[in-house]
Amino acid sequence: MHEVMPDIITLDLVMPKMDGFEVIKLLKENVKTELIPIIVISGSEEVEMEEQARSLGAKDSIKKPYEGNLLLSTVQKHLSP
Repeated sequence: MHEVMPDIITLDLVMPKMDGFEVIKLLKENVKTELIPIIVISGSEEVEMEEQARSLGAKDSIKKPYEGNLLLSTVQKHLSP
């Protein structure tokens, strides 16, 4: 069976069972997912949350609410070689 991995991951920081910080840690600890760019999405105005996500390995962040064009351009930026 062929395993398909995503080219990019968008991730909310606030989730019910596991927060985005834990997910970033798990993704970066896994050899199969460590190089996949992560874009965090958050409605929080706390700059510290964005900084923490980046320190764990997130490549970028987007504040909610956001325009679709912002998400598209951010994704394209991190998928470009």
